Amino acid sequence: MERVNRILIIRGGALGDFLLTLPTLNVLRSSFPNAYIELMSHSSFLPLARRYINRGESIDKDGLWNFYIGDGELSTQLKNYFRNFDLIILFVSDEEGYFRENLTRSGVKNIIHHQPVPIDNNGHFSRYLMDSLLPLNLPANGYIPELSFMDEEIQFAEEFFKFNNLSKKVLAIHPGSGSEKKNWKVERFAKVADMLSKRGFKTILISGPADEKTKERFLDLSDFTPVLAENLLFMKLAAIFNKCSCYIGNDSGITHLSAITGITTIAIYGATDPVFWGPIGRNAIVIKKESLEDIGVEDVLAYIPF
Repeated sequence: MERVNRILIIRGGALGDFLLTLPTLNVLRSSFPNAYIELMSHSSFLPLARRYINRGESIDKDGLWNFYIGDGELSTQLKNYFRNFDLIILFVSDEEGYFRENLTRSGVKNIIHHQPVPIDNNGHFSRYLMDSLLPLNLPANGYIPELSFMDEEIQFAEEFFKFNNLSKKVLAIHPGSGSEKKNWKVERFAKVADMLSKRGFKTILISGPADEKTKERFLDLSDFTPVLAENLLFMKLAAIFNKCSCYIGNDSGITHLSAITGITTIAIYGATDPVFWGPIGRNAIVIKKESLEDIGVEDVLAYIPF
């Protein structure tokens, strides 16, 4: 491969998928310290990768959908944009190969595509993504990613804690996820929080646009009033996590976000295999049983750090 000076990574998928891509971005940045690295993904995710990239670009670009279609009519602007890169790495679904064909039609010479996960894979998803870089002879490692906070994000978290009179023993809790079948019972989340409140913990309840019913149910069940953190930008939420004692959540992108900050993160898993999909972090703990129904309140309380 010719000298690589300009790299574009195109990353689709949900928040958890994006966060598990950060170790791959670290390998690229470490291996090409002077290269220009651009990342195309969902605009709300891009700040999470600012440590490793020069620029972020929204994946919701006019005309991009035609690159997923065989013999599609391609935007001249996008073709010129793509051919500007020495290497494009695709972390998007492209089973038919149309995206790669259209990039080649645009004049892109070097393309790496993350292949579908093999059925017999027994490693972690983050390592599997790093293995996509083997054609570049780049080493895969067990790097745990870090986030780079801006001053205003750190200040936001400090003011959030001060305004809500939060101090040392703070629990962040997110009883929702992108799928109801991945959710531990809200009643058990509320029970854990009630019991920890008696130990002196204050609780921050995390809620996003899809969590309204779960939030209301949690509030109805609780014997105390938690502090609400609703619909926050991901870097602001991560800055709040960074000041918490611990976090409890389901198999979700928010749980992956908490784990990356390094706080004690208790992830409750049912059918999903955490060996492959588990959160990566220095203090990530997965409680896994075949049925979420079999995970009790005491199973979770046993891992609370104090």
